Amino acid sequence: MSLRRVFILWTLLLCLPGLASAYKYWERAELAKDLKNQVGQEVKVVDEILTTYTKNQTIPGYFKFDTVHFRCLIPNDKTEAIDHVKEVASRKTKGSRREKRLVTIEAKVERKDVYGKVGGKEAGVATEAILLIVDKASKPRSRYYKDIP
Repeated sequence: MSLRRVFILWTLLLCLPGLASAYKYWERAELAKDLKNQVGQEVKVVDEILTTYTKNQTIPGYFKFDTVHFRCLIPNDKTEAIDHVKEVASRKTKGSRREKRLVTIEAKVERKDVYGKVGGKEAGVATEAILLIVDKASKPRSRYYKDIP
């Protein structure tokens, strides 16, 4: 086998695991409509931060925030994501218009019993709260600031 073929095979073997675990991009309104069917999936979405919870309504082990369409939790060990969300959420109004507080979220869609124990799980009752468990939060591309009203 030629050295070139070995190099190509080696490159493919290194790249394939990364491609298989890539987050699927969704428009925020479409994901919000189909959220219950995406439980267990990894998603990527751009949305606007509404509020963060720092004093009350906190959840042990997580930083909690809401966007226009989703409830989100970031595990406390993801400090870079938490810092980014806090920085974006702290943005104020500029003159007469509010600056868009957009964030790109890479997360896993999960049902979690964070708001109390759910009775009847043995009978098939599922947790109502569907959350985005955030792995990464980052600045969206500049086109989103024009596209999202």
